[in-house]
Amino acid sequence: ILMATWGIHHSSISVSDEKASLRFYRDGLGLKVVSEQTERSDRLAEQVEVEGASVRCLWLETPGSNTLLELIIYLEPKGRKFDLACNDIGAPHVSFLVDDIDEICERLWSMGYRSTSPAPQDVDPNLQPGAKTIYFRDPDGIAVEIFQLSPELRAQGRFYR
Repeated sequence: ILMATWGIHHSSISVSDEKASLRFYRDGLGLKVVSEQTERSDRLAEQVEVEGASVRCLWLETPGSNTLLELIIYLEPKGRKFDLACNDIGAPHVSFLVDDIDEICERLWSMGYRSTSPAPQDVDPNLQPGAKTIYFRDPDGIAVEIFQLSPELRAQGRFYR
């Protein structure tokens, strides 16, 4: 019998600056730091295919769920920036569910973060009638989507139709 994948444990993003990233993800989006660790080992270097890897990991919890976001700061060797256009192969994009998209937008804008559109947009009504979405860029330029479900799906506790 083939075992099925039953959930997502975490998503991970390599970031350049711990303080700047915490300001965005913790202070701006309201995620909670639940664990921190620093590691340098042969096991890690082999797993991530980076010789001499030394990392600091911050594990952030999305309130009300079991999904985690891992922020990784490569202490050694330092990583390099790459183009983060949404259509680039391998470019990350993380989407966070929120109860009040306008409130989150106002908080992020007041903190100086840039969104890709001037206001939240309605999602295609054929896919998610009543849902709204907007993209922001985190301190490293990574696309972060803020998504408010339709009231109907939110009441059912479902993320999609």
